[in-house]
Amino acid sequence: MIRVVRAARRTSAPAGVLAVAAAVLISSSVTFAASAAPRPAVIHGDGSRAAIPGSYVVRLKATASLRSQGVGARARALADAHGGTVRAVWQHALHGFAATMTRDQALRLAADPDVESVMQDQRMTGGAMTRTKKLAAAGSQTPVTWGLDRIDQHALPLDNHYAYDESAGQGVHAYILSTGIQASHPDFGGRVSGGGNFVNDGRPSTSDCQGHGTRLAGIVGGTQFGVAKQASLVSVRMADCNNTFAFSTAVSAFDWTIAHAVRPAVLLFTMLDYCIDQQTGDPVECEPDVADTMVNAQESAFVAGLPVFGMAGDLGQDACAKATGAAPDTVYVGSTASNDSRGPASNFGPCITMFAPGEGVTTDDPFTGTDVFDGSPLASAYVAGAAALFAGKPEFAGASPAQIRDELVQHRSTPGVVTGVTGTTPNRLLFTGPPGFYTTGESASLAPSGDGRLNLFGATRSGALVHREQTAAGSGSWSPWTQSVTTGWLTVGADTNADGRLALLGVTTSGELWVRQEVAANSNSWSTWSRLTATPGSVSVGRAVMAHNKSNRMEIFATDQQGRAFYRSQLSPGSQLWSAWTPFSFAGKLRSISAVGYADGRIEVLGVDDAGQVWRTTQTSPTDNNWSPFTRLGGFGMAVVAAARNADGRLELAGLDAGGGVWHRAQTTVGTWGNWSALNPRTLSRLTAETEADGRIHLVGVDNLGKIWQSTQTSANAATWSSWSQLDGQLRP
Repeated sequence: MIRVVRAARRTSAPAGVLAVAAAVLISSSVTFAASAAPRPAVIHGDGSRAAIPGSYVVRLKATASLRSQGVGARARALADAHGGTVRAVWQHALHGFAATMTRDQALRLAADPDVESVMQDQRMTGGAMTRTKKLAAAGSQTPVTWGLDRIDQHALPLDNHYAYDESAGQGVHAYILSTGIQASHPDFGGRVSGGGNFVNDGRPSTSDCQGHGTRLAGIVGGTQFGVAKQASLVSVRMADCNNTFAFSTAVSAFDWTIAHAVRPAVLLFTMLDYCIDQQTGDPVECEPDVADTMVNAQESAFVAGLPVFGMAGDLGQDACAKATGAAPDTVYVGSTASNDSRGPASNFGPCITMFAPGEGVTTDDPFTGTDVFDGSPLASAYVAGAAALFAGKPEFAGASPAQIRDELVQHRSTPGVVTGVTGTTPNRLLFTGPPGFYTTGESASLAPSGDGRLNLFGATRSGALVHREQTAAGSGSWSPWTQSVTTGWLTVGADTNADGRLALLGVTTSGELWVRQEVAANSNSWSTWSRLTATPGSVSVGRAVMAHNKSNRMEIFATDQQGRAFYRSQLSPGSQLWSAWTPFSFAGKLRSISAVGYADGRIEVLGVDDAGQVWRTTQTSPTDNNWSPFTRLGGFGMAVVAAARNADGRLELAGLDAGGGVWHRAQTTVGTWGNWSALNPRTLSRLTAETEADGRIHLVGVDNLGKIWQSTQTSANAATWSSWSQLDGQLRP
C-alpha cells in the first residue's frame, strides 16, 4: 500500500506538509522546530524492503547547540558521540546529515535530544520513460515536434510552428537532477555544465549512461527540441546507470543545488512515487519520512528562490497517493497526447498542478541521437523549460518562484482542454506564447491617409517595417508592400495628424521608441526617425499605440516591460516635440493596450491585464490630459484588444481570447458597453482596427504563422462582418 500524502494546491496543506509550514528558518534553510518532549529511539524504515543496509538519514532539531556549532560540526560531534561516519552534511535542503553506521549506533543516535529523526536510507528510482514508435496523431514532426507545436497555441489543430523569442532562456540556469547529461550531444551547443555528482562510479556528471537526464535536458533547452533554446543546462547527477539512487543522494542533490544555483534558475527532478525492493526491484511502499523529508527539501528550494518542477507520476492513479510526498509549491505535471487526452499511464487528481505534452514526443538521446518517448517526466521538462523561458525575459527580472509558477499555471495555461481527467483534476495545459507578452507588442497597425485610404504598417519576422495602402478608399485591394532599409523593429503603431500626415512609431528589439511623420499628406515621404526618451524608471518600452485628441495633438500610449502604462503628447499639432512621459495610475500589469478617439475628441484607452480582464480610462475633457480612474469592463479573459469608432460615434472593441478566437463588443450608447459576441471564426495572435472613410470598421489580424487576414463590417454601424480573407505577405506572429 502506498502512503497517501494529500496536497490541496496552495489552499490547505496535508499532514506531511504542515510540518514544513511550521518550520523555522536557520541560515536561509527550512528545518523542523525542536520538540519539547523527548522521543523514543526509533529508526524509521528499519528493515523495510527498500532499506539500504548501514546507511541512515538524520534530521536535526533547531537546538541551541545546532545554532552555535553549525550543522557540519554538530553532525560530526553526534557521530563521534554515538558512532558512525558522516558521509554528507545538509545545510540548505534541510538540517541534517547522511551517515554510515550500525543499527545499534543508529538507535543511540535516534535517542539523542538534538536529533529530530533517524531513517534507514531507502532505494529509489527516477521517473520512467518508455521508448515508443508512436508519433503525433497530427503526423509531421518537422519543422518542430508536436510537443513544441502544441505549447505555443491554445487550441488545436496544430500549425506546425513554435513561436519563441530568439534569446529564449538566455541567462537562465536549468538544474536537472537525474542521471547526468551527455554534454557532447550536438543539440546542446556547449551549454551543458557539470554540477554536483553524487554517484560514486567514476563517471562525470556531464556523461549519461542511462539516458534519462539527456532526454529531459533536450526538452528543457535543446537547440532542436527544447523550449528554452538558449538556457544553460546544469547536470546534477544523482542517479546511476540503472536510474536508481539512495534517498540520501536525492537530498544531497537538492542541498547542492540550493547552495550553488546561479539565479535566475529552475530546478527539475523526476522521482517515481514509490521506493524499490533492494532484492527484486519491485515497487514497495516508502517509509513516511521519505515524503516528509522530500517535501521539506522542495519547499527549501522554493524559499531559496528556485521554482521546482516534478512529474505527476505514471501509475494511472490519483497523484495524491505519492509516497514521495506532494509539496504545495512544486509544480507537478501530468502527461498529454497530441489530441489533448491524458496519457494512459499519467497520474491525475487534485495534487496535479497542470499538464503538458508527454506522449510520443521526440527528444535527444545519448545512444540513438534522437528518439520518441512517453511519460510524465517529459511533460515536467516542458514546463520547466517554459519557466526558464519566462525567467529569461526582461519583464520577469527579479521574479519570485511564486510569480513564475503563477504565470505558468494561473495566467497563461489553457483551461479545460485536457480529456480523460477526473473532476477534481486541475484541467490546465501548458501555454508559452505568444513570445514577448509584454516586450514585443503588435506587429500590425492601420491608419487612414488624408484622402481616406487605409494604410497598413507591419513588422516582419526579420525585424523590418513594411507598408502598403488601399488602392482606393474602402477597397479590399492593396498596393504592393514596401520595406524599410532599417531592421530590428518589434512593434509598429500609426495614426493620422490633423493635417492629414501619417505619424508612425516603432519599438526596437532593445525597447527603444522612435517616431517619424510624413513630410506632406499623401506624399509617402517621411521625416527622419526621432528617438523618444525611455519611460520613467524603466529599461524599455513594450507596446505603444497612437491616437489624436481634439486639440489635434498626437498622443502616445505605451507599456514598459513590467506592464506599467504611460502617456505623452505632442507639444503642438504636427510637432516633433513631445511632453514628458506621465504614468497612468493603474495597480496591475497591462499586456495589451489600445487607444481610440470619441467624436468629441476625448481619447479612450483600453488595456488587458495579467488575468485577461479588460480595463478602460477616458480623458475627462477633450483638450486636457486628466484621465478617469481605470474601470474594468465585464466579460472573460482576453489576450489582445483593438478599438475603433463606429460611424454613429459608438466605440467598437475587438479582442482575441486566450485561444486566439476573435470577439467583439460595441457600446450600446456612447460610454455604455454591450456584451461580447463571437466574430467570424479565425485563430489569430495579433489584431488591429481602424474606421474606413465610409464608416465601416476594418480589422486586420495576424495568425500563428504570420499570415495576414482582413475583415470589414458589412455596413456602417453593423453588427455583422465579412468573412476573413487573406492578404499576401507575412508579419511577425
